[in-house]
Amino acid sequence: RKRGSPSSSWEMVWEAVIGYCTIHGSCGENAMYKVDQNWEPQCQCPPGFDPGSSNNKTCRQVNKIKGTDVRFVEQDYVNFDGLNVTDATVTKLQDCKDSCENNASCMGFVLKLDSTSVHCVYQYGKLQNGYWSPKV
Repeated sequence: RKRGSPSSSWEMVWEAVIGYCTIHGSCGENAMYKVDQNWEPQCQCPPGFDPGSSNNKTCRQVNKIKGTDVRFVEQDYVNFDGLNVTDATVTKLQDCKDSCENNASCMGFVLKLDSTSVHCVYQYGKLQNGYWSPKV
């Protein structure tokens, strides 16, 4: 605001947003939010997906997965926390893979570890609210 002019409006010159990548809807379906080396925000497609035709914030699956074509790609520091998920406690990573392979709507899973257990958070239908963060 201008000095000496209490009725003038404020002008924003800087804004801090902590954890912008975790704001739901920053990217569209099947995409993950990430900042590049210049700290510019962008939506990226995970392996097996290409940018959607409608805008640069969504991704579409390149090939539909069939039967024995299933494979999982490790993505460090990536999380998808969409609405259509199931969290299951398991004893080993292979349990996550087996369960997802046996469900036609499973798009993948996020593996979460804590001090006492292993959790698979299965992603069904489409990947939503994806983001990359070293805090994941």
